[in-house]
Amino acid sequence: MKKHLVILMSLFSSVTLFSQVGINTENPQQLFHTDGKSSAATTNPTTGVPSVAQQVDDVVITNQGRVGIGVITPTQSLDVNGRTRIRNTDILTSTTVSPIFVDENGLVGKANISPQSQIAFFTSTSTLTFTPSNYNTGSDQIVPITSSNQSLNTINATIPSTGNIRINQSGNYLIGASLNFGLRSPATDAKIFMALNIDVSRNGGTSWTSISGARPIFVLYWSAGMNQSYTLPTVINNFNVGDLIRIKFYRTFAGTSPQGDNLDQISLQAGYGAPSFTLSLTKL
Repeated sequence: MKKHLVILMSLFSSVTLFSQVGINTENPQQLFHTDGKSSAATTNPTTGVPSVAQQVDDVVITNQGRVGIGVITPTQSLDVNGRTRIRNTDILTSTTVSPIFVDENGLVGKANISPQSQIAFFTSTSTLTFTPSNYNTGSDQIVPITSSNQSLNTINATIPSTGNIRINQSGNYLIGASLNFGLRSPATDAKIFMALNIDVSRNGGTSWTSISGARPIFVLYWSAGMNQSYTLPTVINNFNVGDLIRIKFYRTFAGTSPQGDNLDQISLQAGYGAPSFTLSLTKL
């Protein structure tokens, strides 16, 4: 009994004397320090501070109550140098649940941002005119969207040139558009054969591919002109950073023959509650 008491007292005395406990290391760096000794390369030296490589299998507790895993100088209550995993996480049902973010220093917390829709919306109530002769010969007519047409943009989309919108966040998008035409033709009861497209370019505008389109036929009954609105089919498309989007329309041809009647006036204009055009990009 006396022998055990002496050993116990000696242990407490040594802990009190040195104030640091080391397991698998003769050179503890904190109040409690264990060296995993997972390999010869990670075994701590008997003197001096272990290198970063030697700390990877170490666990420490400081006199401030901080725990370090893979790091012997923790700066937070729990400081982990390596991957972490939480098993069997619960599904939270609270209506005040917030997402967790990690900053550039690895600190975990809630971001100081307000929830917002991931959307860019472009529209105009101005009259945008086009050259009828260009349309009549079948040339592409690009809707001249500019930065002034931006009414909402939380996805950081930009307009590098008139009519071209640049995607700056990759992902899946819901895309929709509408056009409100002001049309006039010299023909009586004119029929206007027109194609409308939302195009995307993945090589900086060198080539374009349609991702949504339609071919409406507008009938004009009044020689003074008519407003004709059309909403393009909504589509979902995957975009990469740098992809460009545009809206275009053009006269259709059957072989080399133009379809329908010529126009002597063509514009996009607001009227009867409809804007000149809309384009919405919603990041999903």
